[in-house]
Amino acid sequence: MLCFLCVRWLTFRLDLVSLVPHRAVRIRPIPIVGDSFTAARSLSERLPHSCVSAFVLPLICCAAVLAQTPGSIRIEPGVTTQRSVGAATFLIHVDQKMAEVDVQVQLSGQIVSERQLTPDASVLTLDQRNGDAGIQGSLHTSFGYPQQQSLLSGDFYVVQSQVRQGVKTQQRTPYRGDLVLWEWEVPAVVKRWQVWLTPELSAETTLLLNRSQTTQIQLVTVGQVIANVSLANGVNDAVLNQGSTVGTVHIDAGMTFHMQPATPLQDGNVVLSGTFSSSSHPDVKYAGAIANWSYLSPRPEKGSFP
Repeated sequence: MLCFLCVRWLTFRLDLVSLVPHRAVRIRPIPIVGDSFTAARSLSERLPHSCVSAFVLPLICCAAVLAQTPGSIRIEPGVTTQRSVGAATFLIHVDQKMAEVDVQVQLSGQIVSERQLTPDASVLTLDQRNGDAGIQGSLHTSFGYPQQQSLLSGDFYVVQSQVRQGVKTQQRTPYRGDLVLWEWEVPAVVKRWQVWLTPELSAETTLLLNRSQTTQIQLVTVGQVIANVSLANGVNDAVLNQGSTVGTVHIDAGMTFHMQPATPLQDGNVVLSGTFSSSSHPDVKYAGAIANWSYLSPRPEKGSFP
């Protein structure tokens, strides 16, 4: 940080006395163009060699390190955000209700990769090229519970070939850290399932992203909800004590729902057991899973890259 402040100060105004006795060199203000590394290099080109070796070169080294220091920004779900690293540009969109992050990767303005990241598919591998530009590494999402930060992180480097004074060189820009972070005020939806019990009756299950693995179940016919059930870790069972009839669909009393939460050792599921009927399927006895999901590891408290 000290080196960074020194470089910035020097780019605005600096009077130096060279190491050669009785020679004073006045440096005009240097406009800030690009990062601190560029500023330090521009300064070095305008100083006597003795000053460069003794004073400015250490600043250039520090500026080069600082130029690689990652910095995340806070974004709002529902708003598309752009981040750029070297020749790479990332367009990032976090869904407002679903635990989904849409990522588009561009190299020199050309789309080279697009992916939707979810808790089940949270890693995007990067190994693309476009002309003289390339990117290699990965992006990783860490999904947090409500009021907890969620992260999109990167561990990659961007390369771009350039020709200067007839010599072809390759600029390599590394990045390791969090690109964006956000929070959901209410639990995001991890996944939805729809199971048709008969051609006229379906069970629709929604899994929420929270510590208790809340699942919401609706029995639906022709767009009309017959019954609502909510389960969670600690409230794993529910029973419909009364039967219901809507149109040609009837559900007998005593239908049960059981939720098995997911753990590192086993998947989670919701099992429905009961009897129901519809116009062409009388007296159907059903016992089976209507939703299955894998264990979702909690997000690390200190981020993806400590």
